[in-house]
Amino acid sequence: MGLPHNPNIFANNPLDRVSHKRLDADWIAGQLKDKNSFILPMYKENIFVLPPAKPGSPPEVGFMRTDMFAEAYKNGATVMFLGLDKKNRAYFAVDLTDQGPDPSQSGPLKGFGEFGDLRGLAMTIDASDASIAAQAKAVLKWHSTHKFCSACGAPSVIAEGGYRRDCPKCHVQHFPRTDPVVIMLAVHGDKALLGRQKIFPKSMYSALAGFVEPGESIEEAVARELFEEASCRVSQVTYRFTQPWPYPMS
Repeated sequence: MGLPHNPNIFANNPLDRVSHKRLDADWIAGQLKDKNSFILPMYKENIFVLPPAKPGSPPEVGFMRTDMFAEAYKNGATVMFLGLDKKNRAYFAVDLTDQGPDPSQSGPLKGFGEFGDLRGLAMTIDASDASIAAQAKAVLKWHSTHKFCSACGAPSVIAEGGYRRDCPKCHVQHFPRTDPVVIMLAVHGDKALLGRQKIFPKSMYSALAGFVEPGESIEEAVARELFEEASCRVSQVTYRFTQPWPYPMS
């Protein structure tokens, strides 16, 4: 029996993350070399996208052959394992940011497509592909900002297929961050409370949101954020859905 459908973008990731396999470095390496595996290139937090297959159709997330990036692997590009699809094909992601200028303009990606902002593409690309891209974006962002051990300051190394960083000096293990956020719609009768920022386009409004603090429940965070942002007291909080949000790691 499957999980109920979640209507939110970036949810419903179709991949099996096979976490028990991530500890097997030889298995991960074998999947990366498999001709049936796919890899999502990323550059400066943007995902690689292919042009529409036909006029009027949306762009496609650029899952490429893993053997296209052998040189990047040798040069230390960050690679992470995403999971297996229903046909047991492996999916990876690679961060090409430190490999030189925009790789869509030269090298193996030239002529295939371009890099684009996931947030701007999210409502046009395939929903399942968007959820896979969100997984890649969040974890690769963590790697790019956590290259050193927070305990001793030594450079850390990637482990567990990209879901852990180990410190060779003090042996502390580090795991990807997920920063919990609450997004809430306060209602009173037939009215809803919305907010806007100065940077929003004209006539754009949004629901209020904020980070969950340590030692705080989701419901308490909703009540606190509504009061802090709008001086609004709430009498009841009702949970609806969760949603992955890779901006950067929520």
